[in-house]
Amino acid sequence: MRLVPVRDLDSTNPYDLALVGTDHISTTDDLVERYGARWPIKSVFEHMRGDLGVGQARNRPRRAVERTVPFGLAVYTIVVLWCTAHGHHPAYIIARLCGTS
Repeated sequence: MRLVPVRDLDSTNPYDLALVGTDHISTTDDLVERYGARWPIKSVFEHMRGDLGVGQARNRPRRAVERTVPFGLAVYTIVVLWCTAHGHHPAYIIARLCGTS
C-alpha cells in the first residue's frame, strides 16, 4: 500500500486529503492527477443516487439490473442538459460551475 498525503498550498493543516493506493510505480503527481480526473465521475454517480434515486431500485432479474444504471445515466444527462438550456439563467449555471453561488 502507498499513502500520499495531499495539502492545499494555502492550508495550515499537515494534509487535507489522504490518497491510498497500490500503485508503486507512478509518481505522486500522476496519482494526484488521476484522482482529480476521477472526481467528476464520482460526483455524477453521487447525484444519480441522491437526486434520482438510481441506487434505490429493487430489481431482481439480471436484465433489469443491467438496464437500471444506464437508464439512470440517460435520465441524469437529459435533466442536466434541460436545466442548462432552459432551467436557469446562464449566469446561474456559470456561478454553480465555478463554485461561486
